[in-house]
Amino acid sequence: MTMKRIAIIGPGGAGKSTLARQIGAKTGLPVIHLDAHYWHEGWVETPKEEWAQAVRELAEGEAWVMDGNYGGTMEIRLPAAPALPPARRHAAGSLPEPDAARHGAGLPGAADMVLLEVYLEL
Repeated sequence: MTMKRIAIIGPGGAGKSTLARQIGAKTGLPVIHLDAHYWHEGWVETPKEEWAQAVRELAEGEAWVMDGNYGGTMEIRLPAAPALPPARRHAAGSLPEPDAARHGAGLPGAADMVLLEVYLEL
């Protein structure tokens, strides 16, 4: 079975965009970085009333890897990738180098840090 839509959700700096690029490169799926659509020149935000519609249009695509948080759009994105297995938790100390160092491995409490939740449509 081929994955057609993958939504990657996690805290800032966790590696969502890196993971999205890697999955896109491996699968050939187009990558959608929500930050690139939300932020405009000079760090100007997309107006709230426009943002939901923009995400809705992005999510209508037949296939994609989409990364970003934007809690107000979860109800749009997650149904678009409906087969949701349990989220996987990755401790910072379990990441291969150099990512482990970048994400705080060795810091007190880092082993409890949730880095990514990945939802896949199978």
